[in-house]
Amino acid sequence: MGFNSKIRLITREENEAIEIYPSETENTETKAFTIEYLFSHVIPNEICDNIYVSKITTLELSNCHLTDVPIACNKLNLKYLGLSHNNLEHVPSCLYNGLKHLESLDLSYNLIQNFDLEPDCLPYLKKIKLNSNKFVNAPKWFLMFRCTSLEEFDYSNNKAKTYKYMKNSFNLNLFKLKKLQLISSCLIDDDFNLLKCFRQMRYLDISNDMLSYINKFDDLDKLFVKPKWKELNVLKLNGLYLSIFPEGIAWIESLKELYVSNNNLSWLPDGIEFLVNLEILVISNNSIVSVPKSLASMEKLTVLQAFNNCIDGVPDFSSMSNLKTLDLYNNSLDMISFNVNAVNYIDLEGNYCDTREFQNLSLYEEKRNNLRKKYSIEDRYDGPKTKEPEDLIDSCSELDLYYDDANDTNSIAFFGTSDDDENWDLPPKTNKVHSDIDTEDDMWQGEETNTCLKSTCVAEKVYVSEDDWMFEDCDDS
Repeated sequence: MGFNSKIRLITREENEAIEIYPSETENTETKAFTIEYLFSHVIPNEICDNIYVSKITTLELSNCHLTDVPIACNKLNLKYLGLSHNNLEHVPSCLYNGLKHLESLDLSYNLIQNFDLEPDCLPYLKKIKLNSNKFVNAPKWFLMFRCTSLEEFDYSNNKAKTYKYMKNSFNLNLFKLKKLQLISSCLIDDDFNLLKCFRQMRYLDISNDMLSYINKFDDLDKLFVKPKWKELNVLKLNGLYLSIFPEGIAWIESLKELYVSNNNLSWLPDGIEFLVNLEILVISNNSIVSVPKSLASMEKLTVLQAFNNCIDGVPDFSSMSNLKTLDLYNNSLDMISFNVNAVNYIDLEGNYCDTREFQNLSLYEEKRNNLRKKYSIEDRYDGPKTKEPEDLIDSCSELDLYYDDANDTNSIAFFGTSDDDENWDLPPKTNKVHSDIDTEDDMWQGEETNTCLKSTCVAEKVYVSEDDWMFEDCDDS
């Protein structure tokens, strides 16, 4: 069964639970057992060195190379069972014959293909993670009448292609679902009705990961038309190929965190300031060229991540007292106004402005390094980017474009190769002719006739005075 790892029993105060976690090294303060010893001796005997099995409520067996879990596990009064990152191909049988009071189950990162049979703990189950398995359909017991206690459901990165049967399930108004993660789950526009129906939804993630873009929406704005959410706090729309920012988002006043990175956005709407409770805004890895001035009026904003964009202008951030994280790495900024003492994490490298000219350079560098350490960033360079010639002069076909500052700053002139210019090194220019046309086709051989449009005779308009209009339809009698 692959029981190679060791576990350690952590005993706390009398009234608290005993927790079990994998451990590669023995801890002198705790007693170490092999997993095999746990299931063959500790659990069957129900007591070991004054440790009562009935008090064990948490069992964490992740990364233990498990292919199955012994049926003896069903004798535990567990509230949490962690089995992620193993080699399970089937749902452990102990879930069908015991563990009735389990509240949290983690089966993520395994090889499971089917979970249609409902577990005994379903009426009490609050959190379940089934992400990164090989499911071809969502569990049929999900959103059924015995599953009303479920608060968190993660079904990301599976192979389900339809969720239609859920639409006809039990009255969804009774469900307590607060956190729903369906990353790269073959979602389409037809699934919006399901996503909008949960009144207690707090967290919604329908992003695509960087490897599989299989959540495909034609009109994402429909998701924000009359949703039943009342207190949605976190919304993640990463990697959805969005080219236009969904305007309906601005009406979700309860939103505290918004993630729209890895899209094709080129602008943010002015209405974003209506998100008065927004604290975290992540718009990185887009093509955004400017940030609206209204962003500076968002008083509760604490984190702004906008790295890897084309931003050439930002509002004055010095007035935003709550802003603690500012990441504008790799943009096109010539200058920026901010208070380095007010922020905790900042990175302005990779812009046209030279950070080495900052007055508080040492303080800025310290906070820049803290940001990279916090988010585990290792592939960034320091210093400004240089303006390449193509940044200053854009080429348009064979024409050179420039602004004529001497005459009019708004005028645009094009310079190209003129027919009057002499070039002694090149052969004379000839007009390109279609392959089906020979030289004789260019010679006129017919008779020229003048063609004109004939004028159309229009009857003379009869003038009717203002006084005569009322008598037009009257008989002469």
